[in-house]
Formats: sequence, structure tokens, C-alpha cells
Amino acid sequence: MMKARVSLPHWIHMNTEGCVSVVELGAGTLKQMEYIHPSVQQKIAIDLHMDYMRSSAIDCIRIEGDARNYRALLPMVFQRDCVMIVDFLEHLDIADAWQLMSNLCLDFRRILLMVPEGNHPQTADVTGFGHHEAQTHRSTWYLETVKRLNPSAILYDPVFHMAEAGKDNGAIFALWE
Repeated sequence: MMKARVSLPHWIHMNTEGCVSVVELGAGTLKQMEYIHPSVQQKIAIDLHMDYMRSSAIDCIRIEGDARNYRALLPMVFQRDCVMIVDFLEHLDIADAWQLMSNLCLDFRRILLMVPEGNHPQTADVTGFGHHEAQTHRSTWYLETVKRLNPSAILYDPVFHMAEAGKDNGAIFALWE
């Protein structure tokens, strides 16, 4: 495990290079899709609400649905090469999160995960779309918790997320290959 300042755009770009396809679960506004390496041929975004995926600048397939059900939502012809979960896992309760990660390890060659470290209660809609239930944080992640998922590599940025009163909070970046 390495402590370092992490650039999310660079981390995604670097870790999607060489991938044929990338699926983003809980894709939200598609911001992370902008950082995917340009050599990626197929991009799919899955989110609970289509209005989150509003960016017309991102060329990808958009699927509305519960990302936990990705197996049923993904087209059968789509190659399951790489999956990204960025600022999404904390929105699931811990049992659902563990089950999702277990399934992803079976179904994808590469997994990119980024979660905020520590307890960050969130119960309001921070997007303005009115989907409060989707924005609730239902689980808390610590470095030791993510390590138990056995990633190939892990980075910890102690000041990635900004919290109230200007305090920095960390983020955990993990990779499975």
C-alpha cells in the first residue's frame, strides 16, 4: 500500500489502457468516462437514473438500472474486460457491496475501485435531481476493509475528498487484475 496524492483522471487513464471495454457502475454524470484511455473500444455506463447520465459529450452506451444487477443489464455480446466503481460502493449496504465485489471478481478481468475512506454520512441528494434514496451512504470503508477484498494493488490518498469546515478526507484506490 502506498500513500500518495492521486490524480483520479490519470489513475483511470493509466489503468484502462489496454482494455477493450470498460463498464462503469453507478456512473452518475459520466465524468469518469472522460478519463478512460482513448484506445478503449466499448464503453457502457450503468446508473439507477437516466437523468444523472446527462452528458452528451461522452460517447458510451447508457443503461438505466440498478448496477447491482449488471449481469442482467449488460448486453450478452459485450465483452466484460474492465469495470470501474468510483464513489459508488459506499451507496450500497455492506452485504450488497461485498456481494457485488465478489461477482465482479468472477466476471471482469480488471476492476478499478475508488471509495472515500471513513464515515461520510450523506442522506440528501447532492446532484439536484431529487433522488435522495440513491444518494444515501449506506456503508463505510476503511483501508483495512478494502484490503480484505484482496486487490492486486492499493493506493491511499489521505487528502482526496474535502469535507465540511475545510477538512481533508482520504480516498482508497484499489485495482484487481
